Amino acid sequence: MINTEHTIDDIEVIPPSLYKYYKFDTNYNKRRLLGEVYFSSPLKFNDPLDSQLDVKNNTKDFSEEWLSDKLFELGYKTSDIKSKITELQSAHDKKTVVTEVHKKQLEKLGILCLSENNINPIMWSYYTNNEGYCIEYDTTNLLQDIVVDFVDKIS
Repeated sequence: MINTEHTIDDIEVIPPSLYKYYKFDTNYNKRRLLGEVYFSSPLKFNDPLDSQLDVKNNTKDFSEEWLSDKLFELGYKTSDIKSKITELQSAHDKKTVVTEVHKKQLEKLGILCLSENNINPIMWSYYTNNEGYCIEYDTTNLLQDIVVDFVDKIS
């Protein structure tokens, strides 16, 4: 979590350490302690409105080629892309189609939630049931490591 005292102008200022609270979980403890981080899907957040922005259909603002590339990135089959573009651009049932595409976008999205504070009683209570652990991440190379790992997994 970024401290609310920060402004948009200093968003690039990352503290030297960030923390993640975890419950004990024998399936994941070793991976977590070796530095693996997990990006949660906003679709699985406790608050169903968290990260759920209002979605507008702006497909008319983009070329068919651009839309085709984006739908392919989201996992639509090549054979279905043309009809999906037509559905998005047509006047009937736009809300359902736009909502479906938005959900696919959220399925591809991951959010890593970290804290600047490792001794927050509310965080300990909520995320660990007061029986977990908190891992400190050195942010010096954290962003670079995440990006490099992500690129390696894509290729």
